[in-house]
Amino acid sequence: MASLTFWPAILQATTFSAYIGTGHTIDIATAYTLITVFNLISQPLRMLPMFIGNCVEFSVSMRRIQKFLTCEELNPMLIDQKQHSAINAIEVRDNANFHWGIKPEEDKSTEDHKKALKARKQDKKKVKKEEKKQNLLAVEEEEKNGSGNSLSAERFRSVERERENMTVEKFMALKHMNLQIRKGEFVCIIGDVGSGKSSLLSSLIGDMLYVNENFINSYGEAKVNI
Repeated sequence: MASLTFWPAILQATTFSAYIGTGHTIDIATAYTLITVFNLISQPLRMLPMFIGNCVEFSVSMRRIQKFLTCEELNPMLIDQKQHSAINAIEVRDNANFHWGIKPEEDKSTEDHKKALKARKQDKKKVKKEEKKQNLLAVEEEEKNGSGNSLSAERFRSVERERENMTVEKFMALKHMNLQIRKGEFVCIIGDVGSGKSSLLSSLIGDMLYVNENFINSYGEAKVNI
């Protein structure tokens, strides 16, 4: 902010100093004329640093947008674009399953990293166990005092049991999906909050991870650590 305020005055003083320092002389009429000119251009000069910063931000943003727009829109391994003669405009078949993905594990190549990762997981389990214990005690205390809601307590226990028993099949956001929408049909997707409306649309444009039915049949009961 200070540079924006004093920038015109600094430029004015620098100009006069450089002109006189090079051996030139300046009279009163010329000096007043120059001061008037500098006063007229003081506001544009104050905006010059901001303009340069905006130009840099604009350039970086345009490169990012261009990189995004030139990316592949669809995964050809999952989505097949039919010819115009096809009957269905959208078709999902073979009991498709979709999920949002999980956080990838870190590299475990070195022994030190394995030990550090194991210690971190143990600490994380202890913290989760302690938090779960504290939450359960708080719910039980509210039930004893009559200030808690038995329904919320039961819901809390149900969520904890569900997290502990999470399997690959339960982890899927959309399961065993088959969908056919013919050309010209008007289709509305309705449902409660969290029922999967946005997930359905995201799966159609390839923003979700696809899992085939054979994988679910083979590893559907495997536990998922979330």
